[in-house]
Amino acid sequence: MSDAPAAPTVDRRRFPRRWRRGRRAVLGLLVIGALALAGNLALNHIRPPQLSGISPSPAHVGDTVTLTGRGFDTTLEGNVVYFGDYSGRLILARRTRLEVEVPDMGVVAGRQERVPVKVQVDEDKVSNALELVVLPSREPEPGTEPLPEEEEEEASGPVSPR
Repeated sequence: MSDAPAAPTVDRRRFPRRWRRGRRAVLGLLVIGALALAGNLALNHIRPPQLSGISPSPAHVGDTVTLTGRGFDTTLEGNVVYFGDYSGRLILARRTRLEVEVPDMGVVAGRQERVPVKVQVDEDKVSNALELVVLPSREPEPGTEPLPEEEEEEASGPVSPR
């Protein structure tokens, strides 16, 4: 047998224990942060939308109004905006803002109507209602304006004397 000295032991150094504890603490904080973020996102999808403002008010039929709030769908198809019993045409949809055209509700010239406005998201969540004052259209629909006297006579045909 040989009288050679034994190989020296290799000292494998590990991270100190306090580093391992620190690493676990950081991982724990990251997990807690991820869970908090997931919970917040889930709550935003569960809560109904909330309207906080409508501008401009009053608005004419056919004008574009901006609804501000939170919880709206980002797709046009995911939101329905009701002006009383009528729905408006959506132009822009964001999480906190909607732009929608005021529908023709048959407001008589010279009058105004106070209409509740609410937003329905995903067919099951409806927001609170805010009031909007709606004025008649700035330009009358074609064919609805009164005819001048000359055109009335031409439209009714020749007048025969009796």
